[in-house]
Amino acid sequence: MRYCCLIFSICCLYLNSFTVVAQPLVVGMTHLPPFFVVGSDGSVSGTLTDLLKRTLSDANLPYVLESYPPKRLYENVAAGATDLTIGIREGNPRSDSPVIYSKFPVASIELRIYALKSTVLPSKIEGLIGRKLGLIRGFQYGTKRQLFAHPENSPRPVDINTHENALAMLVNGRIDFLLDYKEPVSSAIRKDQEELLHHLTLQSFDMYFTLSKGYPGAPEILKILENTYSRY
Repeated sequence: MRYCCLIFSICCLYLNSFTVVAQPLVVGMTHLPPFFVVGSDGSVSGTLTDLLKRTLSDANLPYVLESYPPKRLYENVAAGATDLTIGIREGNPRSDSPVIYSKFPVASIELRIYALKSTVLPSKIEGLIGRKLGLIRGFQYGTKRQLFAHPENSPRPVDINTHENALAMLVNGRIDFLLDYKEPVSSAIRKDQEELLHHLTLQSFDMYFTLSKGYPGAPEILKILENTYSRY
């Protein structure tokens, strides 16, 4: 009897494993160095790219890597077109949220206000309302982008495609402030630009495994990822 139960358990584990790995995870990322680095040839690297690849491989979960602009990645995960990424958890997720997050963060990222040294930095993000502000297109900044979306807030922020372009616009006076993350700015800034700028750190955001609820067996997959990551 015990032998039969053992055979049955092994079969169940095999079938469950087959179900888990039957559909490769579409893993999305955007250019956010040093976490995610997307080369001009489409190659992907970076610390979180390596973490995802290692975790998925150790968990025996098949995957494909895809890179997208920030806004499209955000929309893809919400729509289920992209299955997995590592991103910022926006407050307390509602029960009807299209994604689920890991129970613990796997990285953190620092949000800063940048300006020329001749410009006084506001002590709070609300001090950016009504100023010439640059935002990176597609970035939600947790939920802070919503602060500038109110129709009474004018002028509206300028959406900028790259961190390099944002820094150039700041140095050339086309914007007064830039809201951006320390890590990609540190990778993009030139020495001559750095000497002209100062910054204020607003907040550090934790980043989590972010999995679309539309992926088959999503809660079980997330547990596998969490358990695998916890061994590192």
